[in-house]
Amino acid sequence: PGIEALPRPRLVFQGAVVATKLDTGLLVELAALRPQWSIALVGPRGAGDPGGDLSALDAAPNIHQLGGRPEAELPAVLRGADAGLIPYAVNDLTRSVFPMKVYEYMAAGLPVLSTPLPALGRGRGDRRRRRRRRARRRRRARRSAGDSRGRAAP
Repeated sequence: PGIEALPRPRLVFQGAVVATKLDTGLLVELAALRPQWSIALVGPRGAGDPGGDLSALDAAPNIHQLGGRPEAELPAVLRGADAGLIPYAVNDLTRSVFPMKVYEYMAAGLPVLSTPLPALGRGRGDRRRRRRRRARRRRRARRSAGDSRGRAAP
């Protein structure tokens, strides 16, 4: 069965389903908190990590392991999804990776939900906060230099 058979909303992870890379606890927790959501894992299970424990994923009824798909089918999988997941565990292995799937998800028009991987940078909200902090620092610097633009209007 494909992703189109799953109830919406459909969240998809596309890639190797391996315990060393994925935060399986987070996926199981998400599945428990949102039982009406379908979480589709599309990719080979245990590839390159045959000893990894993925059994927790098997117990969640709304986590659907769809297995590997031919590359030609992947755009259709993403078209059938409502959001793209990058549920990587943040560990020594993933700290230095850049998941190219972020571009694939965005090209498909999907919102991307990810764990805080260093390579993905900070979120848009963090950028806004940094801009506001820089603006405050500039105003303080102008005030201390006697520049009237740094002062509030009377």
